[in-house]
Amino acid sequence: MEATLNTTKPGQRRVPWPEGASYPGFIFARGRNPEDVVAAVRAAHDRLAFRVAPEIAVTAAMG
Repeated sequence: MEATLNTTKPGQRRVPWPEGASYPGFIFARGRNPEDVVAAVRAAHDRLAFRVAPEIAVTAAMG
C-alpha cells in the first residue's frame, strides 16, 4: 500500500449511495504486477473500520 486519503471531515454528514455523491476516502498502492497491487488494496480495505452514528434531529426550545 502506498497511501490512504480520508476525504471526510469531522462532523461531516455522510449520505449512503446512491443518494450520496462522494467517497469516504481512497487507497493507493503500487506493486510489481497487477496482482500484487490488487492484493495490497484488498488487504488495506480489510483493515478499514468505520464508526457510524445515527443522525439525531435537534430542535430549539422556545420560551
